[in-house]
Amino acid sequence: MSENDPYALWIMPEGVAYSLTDGYIAKLSQAFDLPKFEPHVTVLGSLSPETTTLRGLADSLPPFRIRLANQAEYLEEYFRCLFLKADETPELMEAIAKAGELFGDEGRPPFPHLSLAYGDLPVETKQEMVQLLGSIPEVEFEARQLSVVHASLEMPVSSWKVVERFPLTKG
Repeated sequence: MSENDPYALWIMPEGVAYSLTDGYIAKLSQAFDLPKFEPHVTVLGSLSPETTTLRGLADSLPPFRIRLANQAEYLEEYFRCLFLKADETPELMEAIAKAGELFGDEGRPPFPHLSLAYGDLPVETKQEMVQLLGSIPEVEFEARQLSVVHASLEMPVSSWKVVERFPLTKG
């Protein structure tokens, strides 16, 4: 990892939760010709990491549960086009706060969620997406690691790549 490259810090679902959310993203991507990306809850959207600091952050956090809402929501933002909110549990909010302290806050209040679609789309299209997805079961998964992703808002989503993973080891 180069200090000058843009990175993001994610928690990615695993197992059934990954398959389910990845399936939703793929379905919407194909049906509406949108970028395909890996399912994730963003801890920090922008950082220039030092490996030792990231390892220290991961070592300071125990694995914890993340539960996603069973109702898709949308905003008029490209990267929050359609998403599932994550419960703001003390553990998730602590992870976000610690990362913000170590790497600098982005100036936005935390809004933990898992995006299902990216795009600048009219409300009618977003409502159509919600209809296409139908009933969404409540998704819950164990956050076991922090994923460092070579990504930025200026890069094409298709070029985003996980470059390193740090297991959560406290406890």
